[in-house]
Amino acid sequence: MPRKLLRVLGLHDAHDAGVVLLEDGSIVYAAREERFSRTKLHWGFPHLSLQNLLAVTGVSPEDVDVVAVSGQAKFERDEASAFTFDDGAMHQYKRWGQRASRILGPVADTEAFGRVVKGIGMLARNRSAVREQLRAYGISAPVEFYDHHACHAASAYFTADTDPALVITSDTSGDGMSSTVSIGRDGRLTRAVATPIIHSAGRFWDVITILC
Repeated sequence: MPRKLLRVLGLHDAHDAGVVLLEDGSIVYAAREERFSRTKLHWGFPHLSLQNLLAVTGVSPEDVDVVAVSGQAKFERDEASAFTFDDGAMHQYKRWGQRASRILGPVADTEAFGRVVKGIGMLARNRSAVREQLRAYGISAPVEFYDHHACHAASAYFTADTDPALVITSDTSGDGMSSTVSIGRDGRLTRAVATPIIHSAGRFWDVITILC
């Protein structure tokens, strides 16, 4: 009797949404939602790419053993709340940002502050909604939510074919942090340091490009 493959469905349900299917650690399918919706950096649950995954691979929903979702915290409820750099928002940033940074700067410049931000986002994360949408496709496998930067680091380390490896992530934001440095060794990742969200180079770039 042939051994049953371990099938892991990876899913991202915020900006640049998409899915991936692994069988015993090998990638057999990967796609971004924007390829099907024709919306650049599609935001939200990847319905179309998940439908295509099931159709192309022939894997039945019951064959999925576990679902791995990137991001333990999530503040945005929809695309409109995720991208708020309009004139009104920028006016508020300019009005309150300088005052807040003077008062809260020393506090926000810590990993502890990043963990607090992540904790708030974890409370806001609607995990039940993700599970309900998966069940609509017949997927009832356990659903695990993973740290944003850990997902980035893992995708780099486990496809690099290099061990040991120094792994660096840098993003606008994710689970309270903007960048991390980890050591990959013997199939495990150990985070060495993380930069809190207040120092986000990506957010700085966002604001500068809007202002200029």
